[in-house]
Amino acid sequence: MKKSISPEKAKIISTLLVASVFMLIVLTLSNLFTNHFLKKAESQYFESLEKTIEVYQEIVSLQLASYRSSLHAFYADEFFNEGNKEVIKDFFHKYSYRMDDSFLGIYFVDLEGNAILSSGAEVKMHVQKHPGLL
Repeated sequence: MKKSISPEKAKIISTLLVASVFMLIVLTLSNLFTNHFLKKAESQYFESLEKTIEVYQEIVSLQLASYRSSLHAFYADEFFNEGNKEVIKDFFHKYSYRMDDSFLGIYFVDLEGNAILSSGAEVKMHVQKHPGLL
Protein backbone atom coordinates (compact mmCIF):
# COMPACT_ATOMS: atom_id res chain seq x y z
CA MET A 1 0.00 0.00 0.00
CA LYS A 2 1.23 3.40 -1.05
CA LYS A 3 0.86 6.35 1.13
CA SER A 4 0.28 9.60 -0.68
CA ILE A 5 0.79 13.10 0.56
CA SER A 6 -2.15 15.38 0.59
CA PRO A 7 -2.00 18.45 -1.67
CA GLU A 8 -2.00 20.78 1.35
CA LYS A 9 1.02 19.02 2.87
CA ALA A 10 2.81 19.02 -0.50
CA LYS A 11 2.14 22.75 -0.83
CA ILE A 12 3.52 23.42 2.68
CA ILE A 13 6.61 21.28 2.06
CA SER A 14 7.31 22.91 -1.32
CA THR A 15 6.80 26.36 0.20
CA LEU A 16 9.22 25.51 3.00
CA LEU A 17 11.78 24.19 0.51
CA VAL A 18 11.50 27.29 -1.70
CA ALA A 19 11.71 29.55 1.35
CA SER A 20 14.76 27.63 2.63
CA VAL A 21 16.51 27.89 -0.73
CA PHE A 22 15.63 31.60 -0.96
CA MET A 23 16.93 32.23 2.59
CA LEU A 24 20.10 30.29 1.82
CA ILE A 25 20.70 32.45 -1.27
CA VAL A 26 19.98 35.67 0.66
CA LEU A 27 22.25 34.68 3.56
CA THR A 28 25.05 33.64 1.19
CA LEU A 29 24.86 36.93 -0.72
CA SER A 30 24.65 38.86 2.53
CA ASN A 31 27.74 37.07 3.83
CA LEU A 32 29.65 37.75 0.60
CA PHE A 33 28.79 41.48 0.64
CA THR A 34 29.56 41.76 4.34
CA ASN A 35 32.98 40.13 3.92
CA HIS A 36 33.72 42.33 0.91
CA PHE A 37 32.83 45.53 2.77
CA LEU A 38 34.73 44.44 5.89
CA LYS A 39 37.88 43.79 3.86
CA LYS A 40 37.47 47.11 2.08
CA ALA A 41 36.93 48.96 5.38
CA GLU A 42 39.96 47.26 6.92
CA SER A 43 42.09 48.20 3.92
CA GLN A 44 40.94 51.82 4.09
CA TYR A 45 41.57 51.89 7.85
CA PHE A 46 45.18 50.74 7.44
CA GLU A 47 45.74 53.14 4.53
CA SER A 48 44.43 55.94 6.71
CA LEU A 49 46.76 54.91 9.54
CA GLU A 50 49.73 54.88 7.17
CA LYS A 51 48.88 58.36 5.90
CA THR A 52 48.43 59.64 9.45
CA ILE A 53 51.80 58.22 10.48
CA GLU A 54 53.45 59.75 7.40
CA VAL A 55 51.95 63.15 8.23
CA TYR A 56 53.11 62.94 11.85
CA GLN A 57 56.56 61.88 10.66
CA GLU A 58 56.68 64.90 8.37
CA ILE A 59 55.54 67.22 11.19
CA VAL A 60 58.24 65.87 13.52
CA SER A 61 60.87 66.19 10.78
CA LEU A 62 59.86 69.77 10.08
CA GLN A 63 59.87 70.64 13.79
CA LEU A 64 63.33 69.11 14.24
CA ALA A 65 64.55 71.00 11.17
CA SER A 66 63.13 74.18 12.67
CA TYR A 67 64.98 73.56 15.94
CA ARG A 68 68.18 72.78 14.05
CA SER A 69 67.85 75.95 12.03
CA SER A 70 67.18 77.96 15.21
CA LEU A 71 70.34 76.53 16.72
CA HIS A 72 72.32 77.38 13.58
CA ALA A 73 71.04 80.95 13.84
CA PHE A 74 72.77 81.15 17.23
CA TYR A 75 76.04 79.52 16.29
CA ALA A 76 78.83 81.97 15.48
CA ASP A 77 82.39 80.70 15.50
CA GLU A 78 83.90 84.11 16.11
CA PHE A 79 82.05 84.48 19.43
CA PHE A 80 82.21 80.98 20.82
CA ASN A 81 85.76 80.04 19.83
CA GLU A 82 87.19 82.88 21.92
CA GLY A 83 85.51 81.78 25.12
CA ASN A 84 85.29 85.38 26.37
CA LYS A 85 82.43 85.33 28.87
CA GLU A 86 81.41 88.94 28.42
CA VAL A 87 81.32 88.65 24.63
CA ILE A 88 79.19 85.48 24.90
CA LYS A 89 76.82 87.09 27.42
CA ASP A 90 76.48 90.13 25.17
CA PHE A 91 75.85 87.85 22.17
CA PHE A 92 73.09 85.99 24.04
CA HIS A 93 71.50 89.23 25.18
CA LYS A 94 71.72 90.85 21.77
CA TYR A 95 70.36 87.87 19.77
CA SER A 96 67.89 86.35 22.24
CA TYR A 97 65.03 87.39 19.93
CA ARG A 98 66.19 84.72 17.48
CA MET A 99 65.64 81.95 20.00
CA ASP A 100 62.78 79.65 19.02
CA ASP A 101 59.70 79.98 21.26
CA SER A 102 59.95 76.27 22.05
CA PHE A 103 63.34 76.71 23.71
CA LEU A 104 63.44 77.49 27.41
CA GLY A 105 66.93 78.88 26.98
CA ILE A 106 70.35 78.22 25.51
CA TYR A 107 73.76 78.00 27.10
CA PHE A 108 77.44 77.84 26.32
CA VAL A 109 79.74 75.44 28.18
CA ASP A 110 83.51 75.59 27.89
CA LEU A 111 85.85 72.62 28.29
CA GLU A 112 86.30 73.29 32.02
CA GLY A 113 82.55 72.99 32.64
CA ASN A 114 81.82 76.71 33.04
CA ALA A 115 78.38 77.39 31.64
CA ILE A 116 76.93 80.72 30.55
CA LEU A 117 73.15 80.68 30.32
CA SER A 118 71.13 82.83 27.95
CA SER A 119 69.80 84.64 31.03
CA GLY A 120 73.37 85.82 31.73
CA ALA A 121 73.90 83.58 34.75
CA GLU A 122 77.12 81.61 35.13
CA VAL A 123 77.06 78.05 36.44
CA LYS A 124 79.75 75.45 37.08
CA MET A 125 78.80 72.15 35.42
CA HIS A 126 80.59 69.20 37.05
CA VAL A 127 81.62 66.49 34.62
CA GLN A 128 80.71 63.76 37.13
CA LYS A 129 77.10 64.98 37.24
CA HIS A 130 76.91 65.84 33.53
CA PRO A 131 78.89 63.21 31.57
CA GLY A 132 77.57 64.63 28.29
CA LEU A 133 80.04 67.50 28.65
CA LEU A 134 82.96 65.24 27.73
